[in-house]
Amino acid sequence: MPTIDERIAIALRNFKPEFTVWAKTVFTGGTPSATVATLDGTGAAGSSADYSRGDHKHADANRPSSGQKDALAGTQGTPSSTNKYVTNDDTRVGIGGASGALVLLESHAASASASLDFTTRNKSGLTGATFQSDFDEYIIEFINLIPAADAVPQMRMSTDGGSTFAAGTAYSYAAFVWTASATGQTGSEGGTAQISLMYDNGVKQKAISTWGLIGSLRLLSPLSTALHKQVVGQTYCLDDEGTPKRVGSNITGAYESTTAVNAFRFFYAGQNITSGEVRVYGVAK
Repeated sequence: MPTIDERIAIALRNFKPEFTVWAKTVFTGGTPSATVATLDGTGAAGSSADYSRGDHKHADANRPSSGQKDALAGTQGTPSSTNKYVTNDDTRVGIGGASGALVLLESHAASASASLDFTTRNKSGLTGATFQSDFDEYIIEFINLIPAADAVPQMRMSTDGGSTFAAGTAYSYAAFVWTASATGQTGSEGGTAQISLMYDNGVKQKAISTWGLIGSLRLLSPLSTALHKQVVGQTYCLDDEGTPKRVGSNITGAYESTTAVNAFRFFYAGQNITSGEVRVYGVAK
């Protein structure tokens, strides 16, 4: 019987190795077939030309621009290396979010100002007139507005981007007022030179540094060429009768013209605005 060493030697003599030789294929171009998946990227997909697939190249015209690569997610405006993030606030993809959402378009703060004129959107990435076709409903917010002396807060409309503000007889308004002890109403069915934003039957807003006018208005369809421009809302302030009282006013008013309105002015009759802010929001459709 052979020893272990002898059996190993016999096995080695009878061993016949088998190898499969794979041929190297060089792709030089052509049309991708159904059996070869189309790849993305350039032809020079490796360190050797052996890996180049000419039929898998794409033209430079289809590559994203530098600005497109920069615009990944974030602010608004034109994509660039300094504005890498674009969101739904970008005017080119539609301003705002879900229906009913408020989008801040423009704001102005008073500092001994004769008026606050809203003519051009001034928030980041926004341009053009205050009122545009992207919204047909606007919220005007009054934040702690204080006149230099006792005065009535008022507003006027513009149809020429703020070059002029209509001051003829095209306005009408009504106000219902309440205090802790009384109620009343005032207004005009037409022929006034502005919309008063509080009960103004012999009453003014008291100019006092610790009490400002607050409230809000809704302005509907300012660009309409078929409808008069209506506002509705509420304001709150101190009045100037004897001991000043806290007064609330329900306001409704109109600019009775079918000409499209693209700007408005807030002001106090005969007085500057010492301080405070007015903001305009668009209501997403």
